[in-house]
Amino acid sequence: MRDVRPVGQDMYGRAVAVIWRRRTAIAVAALLGAIAALVLGSGTAERVTSGRGGAPATEAARAAAVPGSPVDTGSLILLYRSARRTAADPRFDGAMRASLDAVPPRLVREPPRSAARRVSRDGHAVLVALHLSARDAASKTRAYHRIERDADVPALRAAGVTLSMGGGVAADDQITEAAADDLARVSCWRSRSCC
Repeated sequence: MRDVRPVGQDMYGRAVAVIWRRRTAIAVAALLGAIAALVLGSGTAERVTSGRGGAPATEAARAAAVPGSPVDTGSLILLYRSARRTAADPRFDGAMRASLDAVPPRLVREPPRSAARRVSRDGHAVLVALHLSARDAASKTRAYHRIERDADVPALRAAGVTLSMGGGVAADDQITEAAADDLARVSCWRSRSCC
């Protein structure tokens, strides 16, 4: 009579036997793979953090590649958009100017009205780059929150213009808020105090 074993045990048993018989070759292959990864990957972290290793197809890479680009790591990007109006429309321009005039001048390096601008090809969006005057991250975040609150003026809604903000400072703030929310949820879950 034949010994009947479950299929899984037989399959794994054979795999272990093959690995055991070829253990030296497998160890050498793993060592060579690790050396190749070390050689090919050296400097990757530095290239990624310095921005030199970014994908050239990203919007940020294309914006930074434009000669005289207003985008840098200390920028706060304001994007004014309207589906109905173009940047040449006096109501769009007036609403955008009112929004920029509401930005406290001490928070930025240059007057907001003279900040670098880019108009989209179809004319329905304008990108304005504000360079924050704050030096440390906490001050930049406070400046971002103040501009976020002050720049959203009623004239924008009246003209049908929407304001979106982006840039390094805004991204850092969103990441910090998301991490704080996640930590609060984990703390709440572990302590069972909010269940």
